[in-house]
Amino acid sequence: KWERTTASTVREFSAIGYQFARLLQQKLGVPVGIIQTAYGGTDIEAWMTKSSLTGFSDYKVPLATDKITKNDPAVLFNAMVNPIIGFQIKGVLWYQGENNRFNPLTYDKKMQAMVAEWRKVWGIGDWPFYYVQIAPNKYKDVKENIPLLYEAQERANKLIPNSGMVVSVDVGSHTTIHPPDKTTISKRLAYWALAKNYGKEGLTVSGPVYKSLKVNGEKVVISFDNIPLGLTSNNQKLISFELAGEDKIFIEAEASIVGKSVVVISQKVNNPVAVRYAFKDASFGNVYNVEGLPLAPFRTDTWPVEVK
Repeated sequence: KWERTTASTVREFSAIGYQFARLLQQKLGVPVGIIQTAYGGTDIEAWMTKSSLTGFSDYKVPLATDKITKNDPAVLFNAMVNPIIGFQIKGVLWYQGENNRFNPLTYDKKMQAMVAEWRKVWGIGDWPFYYVQIAPNKYKDVKENIPLLYEAQERANKLIPNSGMVVSVDVGSHTTIHPPDKTTISKRLAYWALAKNYGKEGLTVSGPVYKSLKVNGEKVVISFDNIPLGLTSNNQKLISFELAGEDKIFIEAEASIVGKSVVVISQKVNNPVAVRYAFKDASFGNVYNVEGLPLAPFRTDTWPVEVK
């Protein structure tokens, strides 16, 4: 049933979903309805339809005799998405990913297939799909896979029409998988909707995007797109930059903002060829465009990374 937001009714609701809707209501001056369909600790495969899983093999298919679990393929689509098909929704927010750290390489294609199928069965066009890139955390398992999941989530933004990704590399936590700072993430999601779907001008929706690398002796100069006013670290020392030579061994490096570029150097790497930024499970980032949105984790190399 529809309920008005009060201190008692909001307790069981998504904090990010609630704050997102509240920000929209404040900016638009009209009532905003939001539907929550969520289940923690779940795989993307559970939210996909059986047909959209065709072609993927990197997930567990339960035996007919097995008890149904929350992560069975298609089980949450059937139970929690299918019942709300028919509502004339404006768009979808998606916040999931950590559970797919065990099979990160196909996550982008699965997101693409899932969204395409949802839009198809809804039958009201390519509604907007905005999602959150997972945040830093000290994972106890397969931590090497987390940067690969970052990359898959970023690739999905290019694969899915009318989509947008929120970066959360600056608001994670080493002690909890879910960032305590829900407000910042909610605002960034709201910027997408307000700018792209409600015609609000003057809003920036994306942070800096890695563009190119230039080696200048022992220094590497990194250039970016989407920085019309430049870069900032809010007067903090830049963190989480690493540099490697041909040996492919990454060493913690010093970095500084010079104009609209970042210059990276390490006394331990005399002939650098590659840079990585926040490319570890627990690495935070603090590079922003002047508009206040963060740079996503990235790497300049294409060297193979073993999936654990």
